[in-house]
Amino acid sequence: MSYVRIYCGNDLRKQFELGENGATIGRTDDNVIVLADEGISRQHAAIEHQNGEYFIVDLGSSNGVFLNNEKVEKAKLKYWDEIQIHNFVIKFMAKPVLAGTKGDIDEPTADLESDKTKFFNVTDEKQLDELRNKTKECFLTYKGPSGKLRKLIIKKPRIIIGKSNQADIKITGWFAPSIAATIERHGSSYELVPTERGKVIFQNQRVSKSVKLIDDSGFIVRDIELKFFNRLTKTS
Repeated sequence: MSYVRIYCGNDLRKQFELGENGATIGRTDDNVIVLADEGISRQHAAIEHQNGEYFIVDLGSSNGVFLNNEKVEKAKLKYWDEIQIHNFVIKFMAKPVLAGTKGDIDEPTADLESDKTKFFNVTDEKQLDELRNKTKECFLTYKGPSGKLRKLIIKKPRIIIGKSNQADIKITGWFAPSIAATIERHGSSYELVPTERGKVIFQNQRVSKSVKLIDDSGFIVRDIELKFFNRLTKTS
C-alpha cells in the first residue's frame, strides 16, 4: 500500500491512501486531492497506477509539476519522492503518518466558481525552494483607537466588526451597531458582508450587499480603515 502526505510550508495538511485508481490533484472539489489555491489549476495533475507502479502526470497545468526539483510531464514515483505543485509538497510514502503526529486536517474547500489560475514564472531551483517555504496567510490590517496599525490573522470562517462583546474588531460610538459588518469565508474566497447600519465603503462607494474580497482590498467600516490580504508568506 502507498500513501501521500500533503505539506504546506512546515505543516502536514492531509494524508491519503492511494489505491489502484490513483488520484487527481487540482483546485476544484471534483478532484480526489484538493489544493485550494489560485496557483493550482482546476485539474492540475494526477497520480496514476499502471502495472503495479505509480506515476505523477501533469494534466496541462499552468504552473507545472516538479519531482525532486525537476519539472516533469510524467515520471515514475519511488518512495520518499517529493512532488511540488505550487507551494504544496506531496511526499510519496510506503507508510501512513506516525501515530501522535498531525494529519488529515480539515482545510477550506475550493470554490468551483473561483477565478482563473494565477501564473507563477518559476525558472530555477532557488525560486522553487522559496515557493515551497511559503504558505497562504489571510489577515486584516487596521488602525486601533490609539492610531497604531494592527494586524488580525483570519483563522475562522466569520470575522465580526462591531460594538458587540463578540466582535473581533471593535468599533465605538453611542450609535454604533453590535455588528457593523462581517467577513465570511466561502470555499477558498472571502466576502465582506455589511449590515444596514454598518456604513461600509468599498471602492469609494457605500455598499449594502456582500462584495468579494481579494488580496489588497481596502474598505471602511464606520470610519475604521481596513485592508484585506490573502497571500503567500514565508513560514517561520
